[in-house]
Amino acid sequence: MNPKITNVLLTQIPDMYVLLDSENFLCSSTGKFAQERLDFFASTIYPYWDETRCSLHGLAEYLTQFDIELWTANDVQLSKNMEFAFDIRFNSKYPGRILVQCELFRKESVH
Repeated sequence: MNPKITNVLLTQIPDMYVLLDSENFLCSSTGKFAQERLDFFASTIYPYWDETRCSLHGLAEYLTQFDIELWTANDVQLSKNMEFAFDIRFNSKYPGRILVQCELFRKESVH
């Protein structure tokens, strides 16, 4: 019997910085509102993230105004050359998720 994989809010684990300029930065979404979520990511989330180069904790804080949360995606099998995967969960407008697979620039340590 396989143990159930638990995902947690990214703000509950050590902070990380994503390598945004990597060719190994992928986003995907499926189901109802998939295109709307991806459009919102392209028009609102990514420009802010690219301009500020904030950490995932910083991005999570910014996204609270839109009722969007960042969650681990421990159940995702990573594509080649990827280090980390997480979900951008839309709770209100365009309910659903965007899966992000990426490389990390820096990872904070546990103190």
